[in-house]
Amino acid sequence: MDDIILHILLVIFVFFLNPQDHRNILEIEHYYLLCSDAQYRDEFLDEVDDTDTETKMSTLKYALLSYENDVGCFPYIGSDCKKKSAYNQELLLNAFDPNKNVLVSNNNEYIKIDNYQNKWDGPYMDKKPSKFMMDSWKNPIKYVPEGKNIYLWSYGPNGKPDCSTVDEVMKKQYMGKTDDIVLSVTRCEYEFED
Repeated sequence: MDDIILHILLVIFVFFLNPQDHRNILEIEHYYLLCSDAQYRDEFLDEVDDTDTETKMSTLKYALLSYENDVGCFPYIGSDCKKKSAYNQELLLNAFDPNKNVLVSNNNEYIKIDNYQNKWDGPYMDKKPSKFMMDSWKNPIKYVPEGKNIYLWSYGPNGKPDCSTVDEVMKKQYMGKTDDIVLSVTRCEYEFED
């Protein structure tokens, strides 16, 4: 209780020093979090990382939707978009090589779509792939076809999948029993095949 009173007094003090500059209040809030209970601080920082990853995944989702709108399909390699293997992350959404990431460059040699160079109207992301293809814990965000959906999947802070399928993650995510984060990009008309 004393910590809360001290926190309130610090915020009031800073506000009266300069009510126009709310950055000071945020700095005090940040300092307070760093100095307060470690468990609370860690939970707060985990929520910040989760939110940052969810924001990255939402931005990535809309880039993929824009790509699909221009090109007529989501990024895949080969000639059969119904095969799970056609959604090879390293060849399509490579996090480290801008020349291999289809959201940044149209030079991908693995894409076999008619008139691809003319349809592609990107770049669809303004940043380097290493910025938008990595979650807050510096692990690649996965591009996963499953069932009739395409998903984005972050393995969370431990960097390992908590489940073997997206469906399992979504069930556990709903119950708050996983740190993995899954976001549906789209629902397709067909079921993906192995």
